[in-house]
Amino acid sequence: MEYLIVNLAYLAISIGVTIKVGSMLHRHGTVFLTHHLQGLDSLAKSINNLLLVGFYLINIGYILIVMNLNHYQPKTSADFLNFLSTHLGVILLSLGIVHFFLLRVLVVWRPKFFHTGVNAGDK
Repeated sequence: MEYLIVNLAYLAISIGVTIKVGSMLHRHGTVFLTHHLQGLDSLAKSINNLLLVGFYLINIGYILIVMNLNHYQPKTSADFLNFLSTHLGVILLSLGIVHFFLLRVLVVWRPKFFHTGVNAGDK
């Protein structure tokens, strides 16, 4: 029974943090993408929404996989705390890695009109 409580706590905290981080990235990402795409607001919003969906799918899927990798059943309070902190640490590190990977992709990826010198309004 205690194992079920620990897993439910893990899911609630992990998914809650994922949703909070995703909403913050989504809110601030629109500004970044609009600037990156030289004012193409509708394209920036579309890309940002797609990134948010992908972010949620990848991270919630990863949370569920990590939860099921370890069939260890903690017995004491210290074991429960160790189990939770290890699993949550893996999830938080993963969120950070995914975030920086996406930023790197956005910085490297540039629309054609940036390379050709054509203004966004001319397209």
